[in-house]
Amino acid sequence: MAKICEVLPESIAFKLGILPGDELLEINGQQLLDYIQYKMLTLKKSFVLKIRGIDGQIREIKVKNPFLEELGLIFETPVFDGIRECENHCLFCFVRQLPQGLRSSLYIKDDDFRLSFLHGNYITLTNLSGADFHRIIKERLSPLYISVHATDPKVRALLLGNKKAGDILNKLELLAQNGISFHLQLVLVPGINDGEILKKSITDLIKFFPAVQSIALVPVGLTRFRQNKNLRRFTSSEAKEVVNLALKYGRQLKKELGTRLIYPSDEFFLLADKKFPGKDFYEGFPQYENGVGIARDFIDKMKRILKNLPQEVTPQRVGLVTGILGAKILAPFIERLNQVPGLNITLLPLENGLFGPEVTVAGLLTGQDILREVLPKSFDYLIIPDIMVKEGENRFLDDLTIEEVALRLKMPVYPVLTPRELISVIKHFGR
Repeated sequence: MAKICEVLPESIAFKLGILPGDELLEINGQQLLDYIQYKMLTLKKSFVLKIRGIDGQIREIKVKNPFLEELGLIFETPVFDGIRECENHCLFCFVRQLPQGLRSSLYIKDDDFRLSFLHGNYITLTNLSGADFHRIIKERLSPLYISVHATDPKVRALLLGNKKAGDILNKLELLAQNGISFHLQLVLVPGINDGEILKKSITDLIKFFPAVQSIALVPVGLTRFRQNKNLRRFTSSEAKEVVNLALKYGRQLKKELGTRLIYPSDEFFLLADKKFPGKDFYEGFPQYENGVGIARDFIDKMKRILKNLPQEVTPQRVGLVTGILGAKILAPFIERLNQVPGLNITLLPLENGLFGPEVTVAGLLTGQDILREVLPKSFDYLIIPDIMVKEGENRFLDDLTIEEVALRLKMPVYPVLTPRELISVIKHFGR
């Protein structure tokens, strides 16, 4: 169902009297499956919309669009026939490691090629039909984001808990031969798909260049709720082996292909206790949303900010929340910021009380983690990474809102995305 949640001001749809709450039923007599079809069918000079209004009345609207302008409709969801859910039973599935009582959206195991194309969601290709591949190729839905994990058929089938998962190379070959490019990720589990299996995966996958645009190596994420207690995190020495292997291949590929292609995630560098490479290493940050290069980007931005700090600020006590891993990056910068007269920042690396101490990233901290560790009125205000809350809702994973946490702590709580935003909050305190 293509439920409209917003109509852009002064857009074609706005002028035609289409309202939030209306439903788009058809375009030119065709029922829509998703936002991709909507975009394709409205990029024409004329078309007919069938709309069901909030009053239940159905009407047809003829649209003239000689300049191919954006129609101006925003939908509740980009897929209108329901999200395609995952059919695998992955050993390390994070959704299956979640406790009850969190945001409902966290329990959706999407494996939808349309969301991969539109939003960069990773898919496994295990639930695609021949018709799906035909549509991807026909409509040029490229690039896609694909979870490979291993190219060895038996290992991939084991990791995905799906006997049909082993033919990944044939599917990638089909996409590549038909001009579809893709970004890949390998979620690595120590003792299963690292070592020689990882070498085989890399060797197999780089053959798809230039269709393969990047390959991210990401360590498995484990919570205390996991059913398979034999799974474990990478040790520091094991993480170093992965990083060194990726760097070795990257140097070779840079010479041969002009791109290093393979990027360990930030978490791998932290686990290995290795310095982050410079900006050029990441070649445009193709896997940024997958946690590859975020730390380098932050460090560079913070260094620029430190060159133009205020001479002094209104006296203020600031609590800055982060995860255990994030504290390693932030600590030297906080030390420098505290040299500004009037500024007193306390770094608060919180242990994850919900998922367990093995989960060390800031993005999986909860409102309860903050309430457990921070005393009311202990600071003038609290800074949190904005990745701790859902975009547009200011809601933590445990469904607490920023407003609720601030009320219980009796002090403001500000989500911050960039170093520039952090400095802006500091400068404007007391004004």
